[in-house]
Amino acid sequence: MARNGASNSEIDPDLINSVEDLGRQLSLLRIHVFPVDNPTVRELSKRSGVPPATISNAESGRHLPSLDVVRNIVTACAVPADDVPRWLAARRRAHANRDRPSPAATARETGPIVATAQERLKRLFMQMPIELAARRIKSMPVLDAAELLEALPADRAATLLSRIEPAPAAHLVAALDVHAAVKRLGAMGVERAVSFLRMMDSDIATTLLQAMGASAATAYLSLLAPDLAGRSLAQMDPPAAAKILELMDDVEALRCLVAMDRRSSFERVALMNRDAMRQMLARLASESVFESQALQLAMLFSFAADFADFMRSQGESVDLLLAPPVRPAIEMSPEAAGHWLADMQPEQAAARLATAAPPTAARWLTHVPPGRAAGLLNLMPFDAAVTRITETDPAVSATQLSAMASADSKRYLAALPAPVAHAVRAQMPRPS
Repeated sequence: MARNGASNSEIDPDLINSVEDLGRQLSLLRIHVFPVDNPTVRELSKRSGVPPATISNAESGRHLPSLDVVRNIVTACAVPADDVPRWLAARRRAHANRDRPSPAATARETGPIVATAQERLKRLFMQMPIELAARRIKSMPVLDAAELLEALPADRAATLLSRIEPAPAAHLVAALDVHAAVKRLGAMGVERAVSFLRMMDSDIATTLLQAMGASAATAYLSLLAPDLAGRSLAQMDPPAAAKILELMDDVEALRCLVAMDRRSSFERVALMNRDAMRQMLARLASESVFESQALQLAMLFSFAADFADFMRSQGESVDLLLAPPVRPAIEMSPEAAGHWLADMQPEQAAARLATAAPPTAARWLTHVPPGRAAGLLNLMPFDAAVTRITETDPAVSATQLSAMASADSKRYLAALPAPVAHAVRAQMPRPS
């Protein structure tokens, strides 16, 4: 007995002779295997390792999946090992017959004497009141609804999708052919389309964003939260992502980049047009950014400093790429610097402190929690740490040294100039 409306007798790879047949059989197999209350394409994707968009395209009957995709899908659907070759043979038949007209195509070629069921359905939904049509589509099986939405003009389909709740509507858009989905998203308001993209699996959303082109994708990504936009850009082909970054507002692009893993972000920035790259990174020195979002600035500054190291490793001249050159001497508020140092890996933070001017590093350390500051001082070269302690207010230095192991604090006190050491000791708690 089928769990979700497809019987075993309907599922038979020996009935497959075309790409359309293969799509229908794969769909029936999935429906039979997975319970109705699961997001079935997503669940099959998790089990098979095949992206949801690839599964949807295979089931649509318009795209021929590869042998590996068919093998992974049927294996994830618990098809017995002895039956897997039948499915692979069916895929080969579909491949061999892919250029032959399907029965539906043959029917269209006979002219308007007898309208196909699909054409009659299309006319019906064009004439039906929009609210009723939306309810009917929502009640249909997903693949049937997707086929109808692809047959309807893009503006009519977009209107219908806009009258359906976002979650089921997003599920329908994800089941469409990629290019059909892009056209229908483009025919609706940008904010509505973005609400659908937010509800899709990130790999499906990324596929659609990349297919719509850099200009359109930029408009959609600008309305997504930086973490979601950054995730999509990280999943895109690096050249496509680089083109989008060039078109984005500089600050928006930087926020997306810091939301990615560093390697992905560096690879995409390195592919940008050099003028666009310089302009974007120059915004790190913008006073408006400094004053409005200190923590955000600290994260961006950290990104730029690490990116400079990455570019040097690629043999690039950082001074030619960045305006101004990224270096720890770029001024920021001490409060922002404290956030920045807390966000970085300890070894990186210690290195930045060691290369900053001693008075600047001392001001930064004043806004770092004492325990963290003590750890950073211990990671720096000893002489550099002594110099920075010397430049720090004695009361602050006392709290930092008190957070160290006794042997470390005694070593620093012994190396400080006598007047400084005396002032620091006076502020340190006396041993009980």
